[in-house]
Amino acid sequence: MPKESGESRYYEIWNEFDSGAGTTFNMNGESWNKYGDLLVKAADAIYEKDSDAEIVAMSARFINTNALAIGRVKELIANGSANRPLADYFKNASIHPYHWNDNPMALKTVNEQALQNADTLYDHMAILKNVYTQNGLDDTKLWISEIAWSPHFISKFYLDDIKAAQQLQEPQREQRVMAKKNNITEKFLSYLFARQTTARIDRDKNCGILKYNKDTGNNVPLAATSAYLAVANMNALMTGRTYAEDFMFASGTATAYKYTKENSPDLLILWSTKEEGESVSIRLGVNSVTRYDEYGNARTLTSKNGIYSLTLTQSTVYLEGNFTSFAEVN
Repeated sequence: MPKESGESRYYEIWNEFDSGAGTTFNMNGESWNKYGDLLVKAADAIYEKDSDAEIVAMSARFINTNALAIGRVKELIANGSANRPLADYFKNASIHPYHWNDNPMALKTVNEQALQNADTLYDHMAILKNVYTQNGLDDTKLWISEIAWSPHFISKFYLDDIKAAQQLQEPQREQRVMAKKNNITEKFLSYLFARQTTARIDRDKNCGILKYNKDTGNNVPLAATSAYLAVANMNALMTGRTYAEDFMFASGTATAYKYTKENSPDLLILWSTKEEGESVSIRLGVNSVTRYDEYGNARTLTSKNGIYSLTLTQSTVYLEGNFTSFAEVN
């Protein structure tokens, strides 16, 4: 819907058209062909009324449906049924890369149609970005506009609030830290801001990062969940920062990324993919740094020789300081 005058106006064309037949968003099982036709007609009508419109195409889950829909719009342009450049129809592409029952650090188990050889969510989005690049759509901005891991009772493996927070923070880290480096994704949005129930059997309605908005005795209305704290902390620490460099530790399972910001200390983001964690040492060349856990709890670490030994897990660790070195110590 249009926003206030002077702001960008975004128009999303058909939510989750690649859902299966009989589902809420695609009752008749319409194909990517029909989606391409609708996208062109809707976008052309919008541009007639709003020449500065930001079209948000796709809102899809699967990699293949992006490629097929792009191909359909190219056909329409070729036969004269669409008169605008291809890029006008794909200024933005909205993606819903759900993997409900997977750890986002190792997405190898469930839906092969969705994964298509993508080992992690980062790989999934990198493959998708390549689809757009191969079609001359380098400037298309990819949005992860829905994603969630739900702390509900019928998951393939049970997630409590803490684990659900980690599951959500890991893909956010992959997109904000890793994908940002390569300009793969533009936005990352969690599905639901506030939960819509306290009944833990309902997967979708438990995806919010704030608690349910009603007092049910053991529920504090709209209280922050662990996921909210983790996401808010990453946003606070990374806003305005620019990727500088990164390296993988010799183990091949621990990673360090360095981000900078003018007139501010450097920020390091570190984690391991090992469930049991691992110990690493890093040379930073300073006598003290501020360490933040994934929820923003801070404490000062000191070192006489500028070397710091850390235990890394799948939870994110942040180090802030005016570093003069950035290297592993074996």
